[in-house]
Amino acid sequence: MSASETNFLPWTREEDAELMRLRSMGLTWGQCAKKLGTRTPGACASRATTLKSAAMRACKKASFWSPEEDKKLAELWHVLSVPEISERLHRTVKGVYRRANRLGLTSGERQEKRHWTPEDDAVLKQNLGTMTYAEIGGLLNRTDKSVKARALALQLRGGPKPRLPKPRGKNMRKCHNCGRPTPDYRCSKCWAKLREKYRYEE
Repeated sequence: MSASETNFLPWTREEDAELMRLRSMGLTWGQCAKKLGTRTPGACASRATTLKSAAMRACKKASFWSPEEDKKLAELWHVLSVPEISERLHRTVKGVYRRANRLGLTSGERQEKRHWTPEDDAVLKQNLGTMTYAEIGGLLNRTDKSVKARALALQLRGGPKPRLPKPRGKNMRKCHNCGRPTPDYRCSKCWAKLREKYRYEE
């Protein structure tokens, strides 16, 4: 039976393993087909793509946390260290930290999401212009990011930004026309002369 005829036959586990082994050695699809002897180069390329897609789906499925794993993580959060938990649950340290953050684990139990009340909004509106987000969060027992997000959701802005003091002394610039020290590129007298000039020209 030729290679073109065997392309329609199912791939065996041995063929899959041999194909991936040959491909990892850097062989071309033609060389892989020649080594296998029963497949064409196109069939080898198509099978390798199928195997890679299946491996990616399996990896993505394995990354999901089951309710049992969440419960175990909550039980071990303040009992063992994060590396020990990762070994116990067969997860990476980064994955354990990320899942614990999503579950809101601070005392070993999941915290319910706190909704903003009208009283919280009133405190936010009252102190937004005079206090920072972190200070307001201290009053409401919330994070500064949560306070900032709520202020943006309510379309609230803080107080007016403080103006920077005008430069004096060495930090002063020189007037473009007369050379006097000035915070602008022209002093007030030169600006007045310029306005008078254009006024007479009109």
